[in-house]
Amino acid sequence: MTTAGPTIARHDTQRAFGLAELLFALFLNAGAFKADPRLSWVLPYDLTVVAAILACAAILSKWIRLRAPIPTTVWWMVMLFAMFIPALGLTEPTAYGIEKAQRFFTLTLFAALGPFFLIDSVAALRRLINALSLIGLIVALDGAYHLITQGGLLRLTGFSTTTITFGRIVALPFFWLLALSLSRQVVAGAAWIVGSMLAILLVASGSKAPVADTVLAIAALFLWPGQDRRLKRVLIASLCLAGFLIAWYGADLMPTGSRLRLENSFQGDFGASGSVRLDLAKESWSYIRESPFGIGFGGLAARSFGSAEGTDRRERRFSHNILMESALEGGWATGFYFALVLYICIMSAGRQRMLVPNSPELCFLFLYLVFQSLGDIVSGELNDSKMLFTLMSIALLSRTWYKPQLSRLQPRPQTACAEAIHADGCTCPR
Repeated sequence: MTTAGPTIARHDTQRAFGLAELLFALFLNAGAFKADPRLSWVLPYDLTVVAAILACAAILSKWIRLRAPIPTTVWWMVMLFAMFIPALGLTEPTAYGIEKAQRFFTLTLFAALGPFFLIDSVAALRRLINALSLIGLIVALDGAYHLITQGGLLRLTGFSTTTITFGRIVALPFFWLLALSLSRQVVAGAAWIVGSMLAILLVASGSKAPVADTVLAIAALFLWPGQDRRLKRVLIASLCLAGFLIAWYGADLMPTGSRLRLENSFQGDFGASGSVRLDLAKESWSYIRESPFGIGFGGLAARSFGSAEGTDRRERRFSHNILMESALEGGWATGFYFALVLYICIMSAGRQRMLVPNSPELCFLFLYLVFQSLGDIVSGELNDSKMLFTLMSIALLSRTWYKPQLSRLQPRPQTACAEAIHADGCTCPR
């Protein structure tokens, strides 16, 4: 392996989409479509597995054709998955635990390592973001269709998504439009209109976490040290405009259940879901303190429901906090290492965003990485967090992409003539 990484050149920016990037984006969001009864005749097999096989073939074909080197930062992710290997010996023989382990070391591992073979340029990252945003727009349009045509909705979703998944997927095109607008690569007025519509759909889902995480991600970009004042003014204006539009139009369009959930959360009542997550966190923490080496994949479900029925038990029960879950199932060291790598990825994305402020790709990466991290800390599961692993890998890749540019920020050595002019206090003649 070599430290060489994706280049900064945009030699292939004419292509907005690529087959490998589209298939990989579909793999990451296959859960949004595969349980929809309208698509059952088209999708007789597990869409996640089919998309993974097709994406893997396309990525390997592209990688072999281009022979792009693999950055050494891949070892951060390889080590993370390697630290979960001892948990296999502690996994109890329940259907949930066995399936969870199998999917973690196949599909989730592919989500984490795929970017190192797929993204060989910033243009490739742009194509992946375009593909993710396209899927987000398709899901958003289906949600808008339900909102307009179906009366009496309690919560808003699209295709076979849950409300929280709907909010996370709709946030993809929302953040991409915001990043493009801040980089002045789209017409600002049109972007604000479409972005405000997406924000209304996100709020209409009634899922508290995506709404709060969106605000916090934008605030993180706004408060990041060294941010220029122009960007801060644009962000303030954007938040005010989006808030006004959501308050003006969202109240009438929002389903009753979604409106009540958000109103209750503003009053400090987080409902049954908040109480369940708090109970799971307390239960997980008690097992973490007792088990420094972890309790294996699906261990919380096995201890809660018992494993007397053997491999027939399929109940999913997990911490709903990916950092706590990694420490619970993989052990203290695994949980600490996961938190360390996540911190490094967020800091790296933020730092690269400041070094290349006009890059919409880096702006999107920082925004959605913060958004997804917060979401998986309050409602995440190892195999449901494939997007987070992908974003972490891309953030590690970004440390390599823009490293050569650092030399441009250093002052160039002066020539002997320039040094003499500087010493005499003279200026160069025009």
